[in-house]
Amino acid sequence: MARYGGDPRWIITKYPANDRNGHFIPVGTRAFYYPTSRRMLTGAEAEQASRDFEAARFDESV
Repeated sequence: MARYGGDPRWIITKYPANDRNGHFIPVGTRAFYYPTSRRMLTGAEAEQASRDFEAARFDESV
């Protein structure tokens, strides 16, 4: 399955930030990052977004 530069991915934050919902993200937190919009998700919402993206990527390759 191909990966592209704009695909969302898991990162470890280097700086404090806020997620898409305005929740504070401390340094060292694992977050699901969308490079095209520069938005991040954390927690259960990030896990679900990651599963949805991987499923869509798999469906596209089949």
